[in-house]
Amino acid sequence: MAKVFNVINKGKEADIEIVGDIGYNWWADTYEEYKANTSKNIAKLLNDISALKVDVINVTLESLGGDLATALSIYSQLQKADAQINVYLRGANASSSTIIS
Repeated sequence: MAKVFNVINKGKEADIEIVGDIGYNWWADTYEEYKANTSKNIAKLLNDISALKVDVINVTLESLGGDLATALSIYSQLQKADAQINVYLRGANASSSTIIS
């Protein structure tokens, strides 16, 4: 599965899309792909979104899982966000992806 981490800011809403392995991707071709879905990157992203003062964060997940510690960290970061969180599951989701949702 291709690894994608995408964010779209729509004024008062922000969309986060996480596709692929949660945590480090051991089969990545580049260092950016290797670390794309880590809790450190998502924490930075949520801080950036908080600075935008969005009211709603839409999270779309499509992942067969990954690292448990990273998933728990992402879940905690989303829970601390000062916005309504909507989670959408697309395709197959298992393991760490379900922890985040």
